[in-house]
Amino acid sequence: YVVDSKYESINGSTLFKGYKIIRAIKCNIFGADTEIVYVDTKGNEDLYVVLEKDFETLRPNYFEDRARIADGDNNKYAYIDADGNKITDFIYDDGDTNFKDGYVKVGKIKDGKTLYGIIDSGGIEILPCEYDAVNLENAAQGFLYADKGDEDYIFDSDGNKIAEYDEEGLVSFIDLNDLTELGKISSNDISLSKNVIFIEKDDKVTFYDRNGNLKEEFTSDKAKNISTGDLFLVEQDGKRKIVDPVNGYSFDVTPIEEKGYEVVFMENERLGVTKDNKLGVLDLTGKVILDTVYDSISNETANKGFFSVTQDGKNGVFDIDGNTIIECKKTNTSPIMGDGEFFVIERVNTKLLVMWIIYIAIVTILEVIVVINIFKRKK
Repeated sequence: YVVDSKYESINGSTLFKGYKIIRAIKCNIFGADTEIVYVDTKGNEDLYVVLEKDFETLRPNYFEDRARIADGDNNKYAYIDADGNKITDFIYDDGDTNFKDGYVKVGKIKDGKTLYGIIDSGGIEILPCEYDAVNLENAAQGFLYADKGDEDYIFDSDGNKIAEYDEEGLVSFIDLNDLTELGKISSNDISLSKNVIFIEKDDKVTFYDRNGNLKEEFTSDKAKNISTGDLFLVEQDGKRKIVDPVNGYSFDVTPIEEKGYEVVFMENERLGVTKDNKLGVLDLTGKVILDTVYDSISNETANKGFFSVTQDGKNGVFDIDGNTIIECKKTNTSPIMGDGEFFVIERVNTKLLVMWIIYIAIVTILEVIVVINIFKRKK
């Protein structure tokens, strides 16, 4: 244990993404949230930065190692990194505190109206503050959204406009080769992953790379993204395959599924499978890494080299070869997150439990004393 169980919660997903500053919440003896603190992987607390000037925010809320600070004198905002260095000046009139997948929404007042843009974790303006609204829904895949008046756009992670919507919600791609030649497409037919744009239309799924080049050899009847990257489970010519359309990878899972398994994800050359409504893990030869006895297995953590699992209310961690890292126990009361080197688990806080027992005992004793005194008075 680097930090024993003394917090009400620790943001395990932050640790999973490898950030320096990990958000934690302290609680009082009654279990109520009292204070937000920041810890590192050595257990050091209070890693917030006190700046030279008495800004409105001396204790910023960190998300993804970035935080918003305010110059209270001028009602302006700036952003700082994990070491307290400013990544922007105080030039924004509005802005979110929460970075999302390396981006944050910011705003500037122009002619009495706040217009919005997007900056990245380095403080670079990816989209200038000239839009009525911006959206980071697909920022993890490198796609950004913005609208101005009746016009809606899709941008890539460098701020290049790659598509626009018309008044009927149809999408046209701009300067993206084969995608542009398709003309207008319903937004419901478009799906995005990290390096792949795929179109589901006329009972067919067609794959394109980020430059809009058609990957026709991977056209299939059905497709499902089964990884944190660009791996898809498809049906082609009566066979089920895992494909990576960008890199030309194809793996036939039919022999494995003929043994009674159903493939649900692939990460790190490991297959997550179900059998009899339970989950397990196989390697690419079909060798069993984890028996199909688990209620859940995290494929996100597999990308980091381990599996977080739950089994009959117990939680634990295995590496990708099936070796135990953290034994499955009911005392680990929530799924475990981490970066492969550090893990966050939730346990029964024994100190809090003892305090509650003492509190209940004191209250009970006092109630007994009150009842005795009332009884004596009646006599």
